[in-house]
Amino acid sequence: MDTTNQTILERVEKLLAKAESSEHESERDAYVTKAQELMTKYAIDEAMLRQSQGVRTTITSVSLDVGNVKYSKARAQLAFNIANANNCYAVAWRKLYPERGYDRIEVFGTPTACELVETLWASLNTQLNVALEREEIPSHVQGKTFRNNFVRAYAYTVGQRLKEAKENVVRGEAGHSTALVLVNVRNQAEDYAKDFHSDKSIVNAVDRYKGNSEGWGAGKRAGQNASLARGQLN
Repeated sequence: MDTTNQTILERVEKLLAKAESSEHESERDAYVTKAQELMTKYAIDEAMLRQSQGVRTTITSVSLDVGNVKYSKARAQLAFNIANANNCYAVAWRKLYPERGYDRIEVFGTPTACELVETLWASLNTQLNVALEREEIPSHVQGKTFRNNFVRAYAYTVGQRLKEAKENVVRGEAGHSTALVLVNVRNQAEDYAKDFHSDKSIVNAVDRYKGNSEGWGAGKRAGQNASLARGQLN
């Protein structure tokens, strides 16, 4: 990774660490929003520079394990939401028995975007596990159903937060033309992915279930409170 990319990631991580350490929800939201906005601005500047120089976008990938964790379908949606917010293209490998969910998610995008996706994924899963442990399940509710809806709601809510932060930047950067630049980056990532993968065991969309059943409200609150940071910085 070049020096500029490393500097951007360090700034993002510091913002996320501040969000994680804050006890106030409004401060956490502000830090998280600023971090995603910073990454979006950098993605725009990077894409514009490549376009002006006639340089093709470098695409790489990162693999996210969902096969060894519970509620892999819901966690797959979390991975897709993080990828989409950062102009990446994701594919999911189904397990041997599809009804059991997914094995892994592969995310394609620019090197910087892939590293951010990996960072957010690690942090969000850690926080999700903590939130699940702390949440008291009502005695009249089946535990597995509650937790499954909890994870789905968490994934949905975090995805909305990241999407809104990204869209705020795009609107402030001349809107439509800027959005097209980012769409082009994602399209290149998609083309790259499809050149390698035609296996029927993979899919490019996962279950987007959203409902109001038991566990949904608790998961939504957990998603709203998530700092998206992977750890404290010195």
